[in-house]
Amino acid sequence: MNLKKAFFLFTSLISCITFFWGCENDAVKPKPTGSIKAVVSPAGAVTKMQLSKSADIITILPQNGDTFLAENLEDGPYLVSFWKASYFNEEYYTRTITIKNGQAIVLDTLKFTRQDTTKPGTMSATINDIKYIFDINHAEWIGSTLWISGFSHNVGSPYGSKDIGIALQQVTGPGIFSSPSYAGIGLSGFPPVSLLWATNVSGGNLTVNLTKFDTINNRLSGEFSFKAIHITSPGSYTPQTVTKGIFTDVLIK
Repeated sequence: MNLKKAFFLFTSLISCITFFWGCENDAVKPKPTGSIKAVVSPAGAVTKMQLSKSADIITILPQNGDTFLAENLEDGPYLVSFWKASYFNEEYYTRTITIKNGQAIVLDTLKFTRQDTTKPGTMSATINDIKYIFDINHAEWIGSTLWISGFSHNVGSPYGSKDIGIALQQVTGPGIFSSPSYAGIGLSGFPPVSLLWATNVSGGNLTVNLTKFDTINNRLSGEFSFKAIHITSPGSYTPQTVTKGIFTDVLIK
């Protein structure tokens, strides 16, 4: 082999090596990805973490009830929201977090305060054009009947009190419940001067719109109205016409 051929082969080999080396360097390298981690206290206070970037939405469920971890996130800003469980005082927590160069971001512990689950709800109604606040209220199961009761004492009525009750049979969820299958009662005063009215007497009626039936936290909300007739002497006493009835987060005992 003469020098000319040897030089040609040597330069060709160098060109090939250079070509492949250049191709390797020109290969697209994967972009670094980051993560966002958050811990909430107490466990169970937040049901999900949601990340939004442009039109993309990522939902993260908790690990062990208190830890949220979003991984493989590209660089850029994310709107991060935490959805709290029922009966925690804080509003929804939202902030914008920006990942740069594949950062692993760990947020400060998010602390929530649970409401007192024994605290009574609120209940009110207008009875014969007079508004009553039933500051003592609750619901309870008696067999398969759900009783919702409200007590308003010493409010200036003829017998010093107004109490009402609503009986709903075999309730399994929100809905509208009407007489004659369901009943309401009205009570003025205490024995021996108490007077009793009921919706299941001729001329009575009842409608209840149960909007919340929370069997986990044992709370009820809804609206109601009814017309109750005196049980023993309907012609002697004015019917109890109940309108604008509202109960909110009444506790099921």
